[in-house]
Amino acid sequence: MLSRKPALALWSCSTLPPHCSSVSCASSSLHARHTRRYAQHAARDDVDSSWPEAIPPHSIPTPYQILSLQRDDVYSKHRFYSLVKLYHPDHCHPSSPVAQLPPAVRLERYRLLITAHAILSDDAKRKAYDLWGHGWVGYHRPTSSPSRSRYGPTPAPRHWQPGNDPMYNATWEDWERWYQREYGRPRDEDVRAMYAANFGFMSVMFALVSIGAIMQGSRAGIMTSSVMERRDQVHKEASMELRRAQRASMSGGDRNERIKTFMAHREVSRAGDDAYQRLLPPSDSCIPDTVRKQE
Repeated sequence: MLSRKPALALWSCSTLPPHCSSVSCASSSLHARHTRRYAQHAARDDVDSSWPEAIPPHSIPTPYQILSLQRDDVYSKHRFYSLVKLYHPDHCHPSSPVAQLPPAVRLERYRLLITAHAILSDDAKRKAYDLWGHGWVGYHRPTSSPSRSRYGPTPAPRHWQPGNDPMYNATWEDWERWYQREYGRPRDEDVRAMYAANFGFMSVMFALVSIGAIMQGSRAGIMTSSVMERRDQVHKEASMELRRAQRASMSGGDRNERIKTFMAHREVSRAGDDAYQRLLPPSDSCIPDTVRKQE
C-alpha cells in the first residue's frame, strides 16, 4: 500500500506538466509586470503630452496653458502626471519624446510644471493668480511694460522720416531744429513762457522784500529819534543839576541856609518838572558868557 503512493504521486505529476508550466509562466509574467519601474509607464493615450506655445505678450505659457485647463474648469492631475514623467530630471531616457531637448530646457519646463501645479491645485493660490497673477511673477516676463500688456498689445514703434529721428540729436541746436520740424513752432516759445512766469514770481518777491525793508527802515528811524530825545533829556537834567551845584557853591551862606535850599530842591524834585522850572532862573542867565558874547 505504501509502495503505491509514490508511484501515484509520480504519475500525477507526469500527467500534468502542461498545466504546471502555464501556471509558472503566468506567475512570472505577473511578477515582471509588478516589478516594472514607475518611470517606464506609458502615458495615457487621452492626455496630450506636448508643451504649449506662449501667447503674446507672454514669453512663456501660463499655468492654464501648461495643464490644459480653462479658468472655470475643475483641476485634474492627469496631465500633470503625464508631463512629470517626461520632464523629471531623474527619469529621462533616450527613448523619451523630450530626450532631444537640452537639459536646461527640460529642467525649466519641469520647474514651470511644478509651479503651475502648486498654483492651480490650491483654491486660494488659484484665486490670487486669477486676480493679481500672484505666484507666477518669477516666470512671467512680458515682452512689454505691464500696463500695456494687460490692456492690449504693445503698439508698433514709430518710424521716423529720414533725417528726423531724435536719436541723432546731439546738441541743443539739433533739438531746436527737430522741435521746429516736428511741432511747427520753435521751442523758445515754451522757454520764454517759463522764463516770463519766473520773472513775474521774482518781481513779486522783490516787491515784498522792498516793502519789508522800507517798514524796517521807518521803524529804525523812529527808534533812533526816540533814543536821541532821551539823550537830550538826560543831558538837560545833568546841566540843570550842575548849575544848581554851582549856585550853591557861589552863594555860600551858613549851614541853615544850605539845609533850607536842599530841602526846597528836594520838594521841587518830588513835585515834578513844572515846579522845578519855576524854581530855576530864566534861561538867558544859564547861557555861558562866550555864547552870549558871540550873539
